[in-house]
Amino acid sequence: MTQHVEEEFGQSLENAKAWMQAVQERLRVNDNTRGPKEQLEARLRQTKEIYESETEGMMKMEIVYKAGKELQENGNEDKRHETICKLKNIKEHWEETRTYIIHCHSRIEWVWLHWNEYLKAYEEFSLWLAKMNLELEPNLQLQLGLKEKCWQLDHHHVLLKVIHNHNDVRNRLLDEAACLHSITEDASMNDEVQKKLEASYEDIRSKAQERVLLLQKIVEEHKSYQQRVEKFQNWILSKADEMNKFFEMKGRMDEKLMKLQQIRGNIADEESTAERLKAQLKEVFQFSQDVQFLVQQSCHLKDRLGFLSEKQDLLRSIFDKNDVESLRLHTDRTLREREELHARLLQCKDHLETSASKSQDFKLMFKSIQKSLSTFKDRIASEGNLQPDILSKKAQKERLQVIYKDLIDFEPNILKMESFVSEYPSYKCQFAQLLAEWKTLNNILQKSLQECEKSVNDHEHFRERLLSLQQWMMIIQQKLEPYKSVNGDRSAENREAELERRLPRMSNSENYLKLREQFEQWLNERMHKLNKILMRTNLLTDRELKSKQQVIKKLQSEVPEGQNLFQSLLNAKGPEIGEDAHFEGLRYKWMLYKSKLKNPANLESATLTQKRSGFCPFLYRVCCAALPLQLLLLSLLLLAFLLPLVDEGSSCSLANNFARSFNLMLRYDGPPPT
Repeated sequence: MTQHVEEEFGQSLENAKAWMQAVQERLRVNDNTRGPKEQLEARLRQTKEIYESETEGMMKMEIVYKAGKELQENGNEDKRHETICKLKNIKEHWEETRTYIIHCHSRIEWVWLHWNEYLKAYEEFSLWLAKMNLELEPNLQLQLGLKEKCWQLDHHHVLLKVIHNHNDVRNRLLDEAACLHSITEDASMNDEVQKKLEASYEDIRSKAQERVLLLQKIVEEHKSYQQRVEKFQNWILSKADEMNKFFEMKGRMDEKLMKLQQIRGNIADEESTAERLKAQLKEVFQFSQDVQFLVQQSCHLKDRLGFLSEKQDLLRSIFDKNDVESLRLHTDRTLREREELHARLLQCKDHLETSASKSQDFKLMFKSIQKSLSTFKDRIASEGNLQPDILSKKAQKERLQVIYKDLIDFEPNILKMESFVSEYPSYKCQFAQLLAEWKTLNNILQKSLQECEKSVNDHEHFRERLLSLQQWMMIIQQKLEPYKSVNGDRSAENREAELERRLPRMSNSENYLKLREQFEQWLNERMHKLNKILMRTNLLTDRELKSKQQVIKKLQSEVPEGQNLFQSLLNAKGPEIGEDAHFEGLRYKWMLYKSKLKNPANLESATLTQKRSGFCPFLYRVCCAALPLQLLLLSLLLLAFLLPLVDEGSSCSLANNFARSFNLMLRYDGPPPT
């Protein structure tokens, strides 16, 4: 028995050692990462087979352990000690073999995975390089406008930025290629391939940089050209204005020439007087430029001439009579001329003071209006922020409407300056500036009002859609409520599958909402037309009646279309939508619409009623008004017939009471007795 167990232990031990040696030999053959990828994949398959055959080695070790245990139980002390040593050695050998298997397979698998990731990244980078080459290869398409050229420049700026962002990817690929080449020594990742990859990237980057520089130069040249064109156009406009002025002046040259000739004749007649007055004025107003000073000098001259007139006796004692008379006449003429010049001087002074006052008023008005327009601009800018909720948006809309009303009311203040500008054309430019600024603010405010109103409408529409979605979510939440507490993996999996089946119904709900909105819009339009027709059916002409009948026939022909829409809505509703009050309202409205269309007799009966003669309705109204009176007379006759049937005492007392109460009520003036 012991001999058999010992032989069995030895046989199993030899089998295990032989298996381990064979595995280690295969591992030594495949423990290599050099070479191309096909060889690496073949080694990976071999190591994977060895790794999967580890269970076979474990089975052999189990047989060894089992035989060794039986041998220890049946053998003597020496044999037991020898068996323990052999088991210890074979166990160490097994652990070493197992570690070698795992290490070899993991290392080759890691290199293979690393290689695959590199190839994937390399392929993506190569595709990107090819895409960039295709985009940068054709020549630049020349654009006409400055805006298009700027767009083209921005596009190439984006391309250049994308290329710069791929620099890190290029560096990582080069590092990975160098690392893998040091491990595998494969020719597909040698230095030449790395240099080629780097050269391709640098070529694309240089092309993009050249394109950007060229486009920048083109844009700058276009801007410079546009500035010169604008400058030249302004110069042409200024010269055209000058030419227009010259042409206008040329048309008046003949008239002016005639006037000048007349003036020249008058000047020739009065030339001597003018020369004399000029000499006197030079003496009186020498070195004088101030109007006030000239007035003072004129007053002083008047006093001197008056003094000369008063000293006639003194002059007679000095000069002879003829000289004195000549001097007196000359003095009187000089006084008259001084009076005329003094009056003209005062008129010029008043005109200058008036002009200065009006100029000051215009400046004050200009500053005030400019300040008000700046205030309007600040108010409009303060309302330019987006509001979070519907109430804030409506309040913003009301504020913008108030600003718009104030701006419209402010327009007459600007138009007041137009009369002043017509009198003083030098202020026309400032007036045009204020008017243009007001129009700009008006346009901006109108645009802001339109955008605000659109935002309010969009928000209300969004809120309606949100309420519908929340209602649907509440229904779904109620249906999901029983699935909150889950016991057991199997139940959780079943309920998860149920949830996955329910998720596709969300798209059905959205489709249902769209169909409901479409059907509601269609039905409202037709219902409005029908109500408009049925609202006024009396006093219709034949032409109006015929047109309304045609509209009713057209609406009746459109009923199948509405039925198809309603059927589509009914099919899209589904059980997951649940009860929808809005849908029930639409159903009732649709049935009401069809019932109104099925009873066109209303319009015909109204037409027949309209065609009746005018006497029959009048007789009918008279009979209806007289009906209560007829019923009262009949009741009194019936009472008169019933009174004799009662006994005499009762009848007399009843008659007397009736008469007294009737007489009393005739004399009673006040509320009825209680």
